[in-house]
Amino acid sequence: MNRKVSPNGSVARKALDRRATEKPGRSGLTFLLTTPLILGWLVCLLLPLWGAAAHADTPSSQPSPVTAVPGLDYRDGKLGNGLQVIMIREPKAPIITSQVWYRVGAVDEETGKTGLAHMLEHMMFQGDTEEGPGQFSRIVARNGGDDNASTAADYTLYHINLASDRLELALRLESARMRELATSGEKFSSENKVVQEERRTSIDSDPFGGMQERFRAMAFAGHPYGRPIIGWMTDIEKLTVADLQAWHHRYYAPDNALLVLAGDLDFNRTWSLVERYFAPLPPRTRPSVAQSVAEAQPGAVGPPPKGERLEVADPRATLSVLQIAFPVPSLGEPGIDPDEVISLKLLAWVLGGGNSSLLYRRLVMEQGVAVSTSVDHPWMSRHRDLFTITAVPRAGVSLATLEFSLFQEIAKVAEEAISAEEWERATNGIIAGHTYSRDSVYRTAWTVGRAWASHVDWHLALEEYPDRIRKITPVALRQVAAKYLQRDLAMVGTLTPASPDSTPAQVEEKSGTGLPPRPGTAVQTFTTPRGMVVYLFESHSNPMVEVRILAGGGSAQDPVGKEGLASLAAWMFNEGGGDLDAAAFHDRLDRFGIVLSAEAGRDTTEVTLTSLTQHLDVAWASLADALIRPRHDGANLERGRAELIASWANGRSDPDVVAGEALDRSLYGKHPYARPTGGTEDSLKGIGLTDVAGFHQELYRGRNMVMAVAGDVTPARLQELLSRHLSGLSDEPTALRPVPPAEGIPQEGPIHLPMDIPQSTVRLGVIGINRADPDFFPLLVLNHILGGGSFSSRLTEEIRQKRGLAYSVYSHFITDIGRGSWSIDTKSKTASAQEALALIRAEIARLYQDGVTEAELQQAKEYLTGSFPLRLSGLGNIASTWAIVAFHKRGTDYLEKWPERVRAVGRDDILRVARRLLVTSQWHVVTVGRNATPSADPSAGPGGPR
Repeated sequence: MNRKVSPNGSVARKALDRRATEKPGRSGLTFLLTTPLILGWLVCLLLPLWGAAAHADTPSSQPSPVTAVPGLDYRDGKLGNGLQVIMIREPKAPIITSQVWYRVGAVDEETGKTGLAHMLEHMMFQGDTEEGPGQFSRIVARNGGDDNASTAADYTLYHINLASDRLELALRLESARMRELATSGEKFSSENKVVQEERRTSIDSDPFGGMQERFRAMAFAGHPYGRPIIGWMTDIEKLTVADLQAWHHRYYAPDNALLVLAGDLDFNRTWSLVERYFAPLPPRTRPSVAQSVAEAQPGAVGPPPKGERLEVADPRATLSVLQIAFPVPSLGEPGIDPDEVISLKLLAWVLGGGNSSLLYRRLVMEQGVAVSTSVDHPWMSRHRDLFTITAVPRAGVSLATLEFSLFQEIAKVAEEAISAEEWERATNGIIAGHTYSRDSVYRTAWTVGRAWASHVDWHLALEEYPDRIRKITPVALRQVAAKYLQRDLAMVGTLTPASPDSTPAQVEEKSGTGLPPRPGTAVQTFTTPRGMVVYLFESHSNPMVEVRILAGGGSAQDPVGKEGLASLAAWMFNEGGGDLDAAAFHDRLDRFGIVLSAEAGRDTTEVTLTSLTQHLDVAWASLADALIRPRHDGANLERGRAELIASWANGRSDPDVVAGEALDRSLYGKHPYARPTGGTEDSLKGIGLTDVAGFHQELYRGRNMVMAVAGDVTPARLQELLSRHLSGLSDEPTALRPVPPAEGIPQEGPIHLPMDIPQSTVRLGVIGINRADPDFFPLLVLNHILGGGSFSSRLTEEIRQKRGLAYSVYSHFITDIGRGSWSIDTKSKTASAQEALALIRAEIARLYQDGVTEAELQQAKEYLTGSFPLRLSGLGNIASTWAIVAFHKRGTDYLEKWPERVRAVGRDDILRVARRLLVTSQWHVVTVGRNATPSADPSAGPGGPR
């Protein structure tokens, strides 16, 4: 999936998030985990980008103790066969998540069979069902759900998200694949190729991914945590069906599993269904986890080594990265002190929790030796793990200088007491983040399962966690820093750029009863005196509030030669306001656990505000300061410029970014959409404070913004907040330019950009439609059938399922104001890229000529309408959805009528849109990789008029 570093995103955090400690499932479509229709709906509405608000009375400077989250409404039990079951009731939205956790992962693999746990995870979706082999995900999709899985060192997780009236379907499917793994050698061979492509994507083609793999192998020498979760390529190639069958028989049993169900549940009915589908499954006797690890690798449960160093020079790298790691205890270790582990978790927040964290403040803001810093502490693991600090040096700063400064700051923490302000800021921030996560039924269930997988009391990890955090003192933080963050225990890894010559089937009947609109899901609307339209969704299930504001103006407004202006202005949005400079502003946000950020897209700028209910006055005062009284000073500008330039440089080694920018240039020519949203090194250097201040002033005007608020706030309280804090907004019309319509231009020939990676990225695109186009709903359905429907799409079936040529292939469209794009993306090893491209073109031609079948049409409509409730899974999604509706003036009945509009799409509508957009001369092709350029022969393209 496209990777994008947001203006406020940390380059180091981006790198850290891709560390090789967990493999997120068999699909590159990571949107399935949270917002299932991002590519098929929210993106099509318009990638949301929000704008913000103004000035207020100065609130109290002292945060009060965080209000307790209402107690969890749950039931738990165990079947006679050993299956543990936890049911969590949260009826805010008519959805459920079903998660099956197996207490087995890569740590349990034998030497020479790395990647076995992950390979089986893939094959669990390819086995036989009542409808035939490989139908699992298609059945889920036809019922409007999404499913995926992830493999880690300690566990394997399978999840299904569905509307709550389809709970029985999830239980039936999961119990069937727990009972047996029925698969063919042909299916295994194809999927094994998919996993090889996944490894090439995440590690072999990624300089930081490759460095991370080597770093962990060094840090955990002799321990299974040092093995890549996805496996070594030579091991993956040698795996067999017999290996998978033996693994499934040994570990996939009810007495080694936990079933977590969360959402809109009836406990009695749910328990009856669990008994019906899971009670008949037999338990199996097996060695304990500790025994199996010891058998696989003698001495493997000991601590990792210390004082090691790894230096990687990679010609593909465009940034230098420094990583320092210390071995630390985890909650899953027998005999450890839980308070010590929790102290380390809080210490990680002190050091790396946001822009007011100790390391960011000292190394980025004060000393100017780093662009970004981040800290990671995987506190819930079976065995000892790593406390990891990652930093990216500022341009002109050597890694040695950055390393010296970083160790100096770590030593100060171990020698000097953490200040009361730093302790308070971290404590409130980490507890607020925990409270926000409770808004998601998926995340709540995930925390329960993750704790269980590591032999950790889930009550400690979920319900007791805030109280345990509050009990940690500044003295305790200094003590754990002195004990564990010692320089002679540290392992250091560096990544540096090197010179280029360096070597480095059947259709199941639809389930469910159909869901009427749930009472209370309607919004209330009004317009402020400053002309801003406000939507309110009131919910008091969690003491928090989400605010989304969309301001009409993004990178399409950037002047020629100053590309990146909108992104730089968004980066500076929370860098001080009112009487507070950047450091003081970040301090206020973090002390009260408030999240405030901005991000620029093509047509809009998004401002997001998340706050606990009890701190709304502080949150809105901060929002008002950022909107109405921003602090645009030179130091902030230079830090923002440096981080965006670093992000731009990092993108030069990312084939997805390179391909995406090239496709936009090819599609849009001189149109503003051809410009990179984040700018370039040269364009960013030409932007001054006057440019940023002028753009900010034009953007944040009442008539140019819409606001959506979701959560624990009444209409009267919201009106009060708006009146007190946002009365200073300008109500004058903005002078920002209208975005002209984009017109398709022919491509002179396919574009190939060389990059020395073992895969080729293939991207095709065409100018699409805007949000008001009457063909929106037919295109939504057509896109789902072509490549937006994950494992039920034509492209996935032909390229991944049948031939194993790619890990993921998908299509998606964006409905920008000036006509967005419709694109298709995949990656395949260089030798197979042309075959994959030919298959994509063949499917486009087939759609142009014949349209879709009635069965495909009905399945797509069933998925799109059945998944409709999932978009309401969390206050953030609710606020985002209503902000988009408000911005596009679709009316408060738009969501209610949306399923009807999908159902009204017919085959003639699909064929009309196919004939409109699937024309050979309109499609552009870009490949990035080694020399294997696509054919320029027009006959290789899709059918239709040229």
